[in-house]
Amino acid sequence: YVLDATIEAGVDRIVAVGTSALREAKNGTELAQLAKKTVGIELSIISGTEEAQLIAEGILANEPNLEGKFLLIDIGGGSAEVSVVSRKAVVESTSLPLGALRLQQLFFKSGPPVDPNREDQARAFIRQTIAEAVPMPPLYPLRLAIGSSGSVRALAKLRPEDKEERCFTK
Repeated sequence: YVLDATIEAGVDRIVAVGTSALREAKNGTELAQLAKKTVGIELSIISGTEEAQLIAEGILANEPNLEGKFLLIDIGGGSAEVSVVSRKAVVESTSLPLGALRLQQLFFKSGPPVDPNREDQARAFIRQTIAEAVPMPPLYPLRLAIGSSGSVRALAKLRPEDKEERCFTK
């Protein structure tokens, strides 16, 4: 259906990428080959760093008024991609195993109410993962963090409005 819809819309090129789930799957390459064989679409499994860079480039292309140094964060299902941007150029990017679905599966297997001990364990895991990926504070001050993805929009809705901060919800 999706392939038919793209052809009807006049799309002449489809670029399909596999991210966290396919990177970590034992049979990720096999699944990519099956996609090619079944629907004729080349599915490239990209690295977490490449995923973070592509996300950053997409945000920068769609938000032309961003200036200075800032952090971009995209929280997916299996991973969270983080990039530092300076003067509209990506300075560094990384992918962390901190996706919303992954954290839910690791720490919150049962529904609400959330066990406070599990919440503390999740916070400790997140802090440790970030500390291991970024062993020292950045050498440059970052005054702005921009999030993309449905997970970030959902988190933004949980926070009361703060007149000093902006939230983009495109």
